[in-house]
Amino acid sequence: MVACLLLAAKAEAAPAFMPRAQDGDGIKVGKRSRFHPGFGIGVGMDSNVFYEDKSEGPAVAAYMVASGWASIGNRGVQGGVLDSPADRTDRKIDYSIGLILGFRQFLDRRSEILKQSRFSLGADVHLIVLPGRKFSLQIDDTFYRLAEPRDIQARETLNFNRLTNDGRLGLVVRPGGGRVALTAGYLNQLLYFENKDSQVNRSNRVGNGALAEIKWRFFPTSAVYARYSMLYTYYFSCCVDPGTGRNEDNYAHRIEGGYRGQLGKRVVLGAMFGWGLAYYRQDPNGPNFSGPIAHLYLDVFPTMRTRVHVSGERTFRDALFGNFFVDYVARLLVSHQFKWRMIASLGTGVIFREYRGIPEPGVEDVNVASYDGAARGGTARRDILFNLTARLEQPLGRFFALRLDYTATVDSTPFAVNFVDGSRNDAGFIRHLLLLFGAVRY
Repeated sequence: MVACLLLAAKAEAAPAFMPRAQDGDGIKVGKRSRFHPGFGIGVGMDSNVFYEDKSEGPAVAAYMVASGWASIGNRGVQGGVLDSPADRTDRKIDYSIGLILGFRQFLDRRSEILKQSRFSLGADVHLIVLPGRKFSLQIDDTFYRLAEPRDIQARETLNFNRLTNDGRLGLVVRPGGGRVALTAGYLNQLLYFENKDSQVNRSNRVGNGALAEIKWRFFPTSAVYARYSMLYTYYFSCCVDPGTGRNEDNYAHRIEGGYRGQLGKRVVLGAMFGWGLAYYRQDPNGPNFSGPIAHLYLDVFPTMRTRVHVSGERTFRDALFGNFFVDYVARLLVSHQFKWRMIASLGTGVIFREYRGIPEPGVEDVNVASYDGAARGGTARRDILFNLTARLEQPLGRFFALRLDYTATVDSTPFAVNFVDGSRNDAGFIRHLLLLFGAVRY
């Protein structure tokens, strides 16, 4: 049960199990498409393999990682969205398809660490049929099979290995001259743990929903929009009845409106404000979510080689532990490409997170005796998550690249779980990752 707490904090970093280098020139396929293959090997150090609190004696281990990838497309992808112009062209399809496979091998004699070595893989598909036309079809889907140790030093079968999927299918109608776009879509999300332990697979879930959006492009590079989305999340593993260990099914609604576009030649602005609702009707103790949501971001390009990104948001998501969590997020990223083609980036972020509706000890979870450091009268957990990333990547000739990464992650929380068997799990952790990665890519 407590193992699921860390997944949301680590989800964004999960693809780092499969590092890759920046694409090279690529191989021309047809008139507009390019094929980019690559392969790389790296060595690194992990200061906290099992995401443990410092009082639990975190395990430190070296590791090797190998990954191979291939992508093909006629458009790039920015922020998970295909970089396809809104205006009509003679193209029938804009697309980008990428595949990646990675293997991480721990270099340690301890069996509980050595046996955590696993394969991970991913697929990323973005497709627009008849881009910019009166009727367009959009498909976006990201799938991962991720191999990850659990948050306790346990045998290799007790892990966080999982399948995730995030997909969207949309039909776009552009009446008149094309400045107004109406979108109706289908949403799908999947989280499935390969672990058969009931404390983990109780969080297996599938989400299905709908999306409706209207967008008005009043300048070639600026638009305002209004959007409504609904996602029904169903937990299909573990127990039959809510309140006996099974997470509660729920309906999440988001009503949003905002602006995104270019201001001048060197500034890109996005601003979204709205209201979110989430209903947990099968939970006798609640709570439900009802509150404002927002997302602001600013990209500034002081030079053609430099980017400064600042963003902040307030959002909510369905939680694996409790009903939902609310995040207050601030991020900063600076990247620059030097004249000798080296790319340097430095990023940091902080998240204030609160889990609401955590299971009542002895009632909703019979394995839990009590909580320490809980908020709101014992019904909530609060965390402060801090992340720092630094990267240097140097192309070497036409085919080779060398990359150096450093990542620090801190989860600061007073929260701890006391189990009925006398054991205890302190939720916070500090982790440092260092990776030197060399690649052959084109």
